[in-house]
Amino acid sequence: MTSAPAATPLPIGLRHTESMLVMPRHTVPELGQGWTGFSDMPPVFATAMMIGFIEQTCIQGLRPYLTNAQRTVGTHVDVSHISATPVGRNRHGIDRTYRSGRQGAPLPCFL
Repeated sequence: MTSAPAATPLPIGLRHTESMLVMPRHTVPELGQGWTGFSDMPPVFATAMMIGFIEQTCIQGLRPYLTNAQRTVGTHVDVSHISATPVGRNRHGIDRTYRSGRQGAPLPCFL
């Protein structure tokens, strides 16, 4: 019986940055047919899409440290979406991951 390869330890202070261009599909009115309250809202970057972008940034930042069998998921989100971003503007996401003392589990902090 062989054991699965070990994950690479996360370095303390790991930092990863992603950027994205806001497209019409990322805007509030485009969130979906089931969300009719959003249909007449301004076409700006949707907070729901921002959360997805934060998750994507974290996944991409942590992927090199995971084995093929491992995945990472978000469990807590605490953000402020303080300004509207129109279509055509860039957004940047930074993932800073620190290791917690609880069984060496990663404790992500999103900025």
